[in-house]
Amino acid sequence: MAKTAAYDSAEFLDTAEALQFYLEQAMESGDSSLIAHAIGVAARAKGMPDVARRSRRSRGSLYRSLSASGKPEFGTIIDCSKR
Repeated sequence: MAKTAAYDSAEFLDTAEALQFYLEQAMESGDSSLIAHAIGVAARAKGMPDVARRSRRSRGSLYRSLSASGKPEFGTIIDCSKR
């Protein structure tokens, strides 16, 4: 049986335009969990350690908050979206 690699959409957000389009689509959905997940994907695309440092949050905390099952506080989302 052939093995497949895990898919991570962060790998494809390699331009500012792609990142902007991705986040705009998530925002237009109005789904708060999708928006949080999209910001997490964008943070991984930009480099979670750098986003964590800039937002003054721990990397682990951001990974948990911005996961598909995470429930981030509004302040976390605002801090990450400004980066």
